[in-house]
Amino acid sequence: IRGFYAMAVLAGFLNRIFALPAKLGAMDVITISKGTGAFLETIGIWSFFIVITGFAVWVIGTFFMNIRRLKGEEAKS
Repeated sequence: IRGFYAMAVLAGFLNRIFALPAKLGAMDVITISKGTGAFLETIGIWSFFIVITGFAVWVIGTFFMNIRRLKGEEAKS
């Protein structure tokens, strides 16, 4: 649970970093086209879900790869 929470927070920061240029452009702090800002926001959204999905796949995969050990069926040497 802590790992998932940490990954979600880091992915959220990554998402906000990619959203920042569009927000700064809307406030006329920096010069950026609306298309570029929208593209960066899209990258941020996709990166958030890719990071979270990748972590979830890793956790579930690790669980299923070690199911025999968890059930106590692994041969003891």
